[in-house]
Amino acid sequence: MKQNRHWVVTFMGVVSTVLLSAGVLRHYWDIYIHRTVRGISFIFVGIDAAGDVFSLISVCKFSALCVWPCLTEDYI
Repeated sequence: MKQNRHWVVTFMGVVSTVLLSAGVLRHYWDIYIHRTVRGISFIFVGIDAAGDVFSLISVCKFSALCVWPCLTEDYI
């Protein structure tokens, strides 16, 4: 049953790539049109930082290789 679900992983990877690209390219397009950076979008920076944090949490929590114990005193 699991062997037929490979397309779901591929689909989610493509969707996430397209959405991330659309979010970043919007800012580059704005810089290109106005030839300057008009300001910092703190909403964009916050969403981007949250994505980084959640990505790190998911890698640490659900990965076979977890480096977090190596960074704490619990490892010693």
